[in-house]
Amino acid sequence: MFGLDKQSRLNRQLRKAAVKGSAADIIRLLDSGAEIESRGSFQWGGGALHLAAFAGNIPAAKALLDRGADIAPYALGRVAEH
Repeated sequence: MFGLDKQSRLNRQLRKAAVKGSAADIIRLLDSGAEIESRGSFQWGGGALHLAAFAGNIPAAKALLDRGADIAPYALGRVAEH
């Protein structure tokens, strides 16, 4: 993680937690300053909610929605309602 500032690290950790983490991980990262609508540099550009939905991580998706994640942003023409 060399070269990443604190904000970038938090945002990256949030996207990882959306796939494999718990709701508590999501809340902790958001409380620490992760940006709920941040997008990674990966090819299709989805945010944490898209990643959680794609991975089937329902607790993470609910935590993100409870914190105000926007269901509308598109990634490859899809909304997060996978």
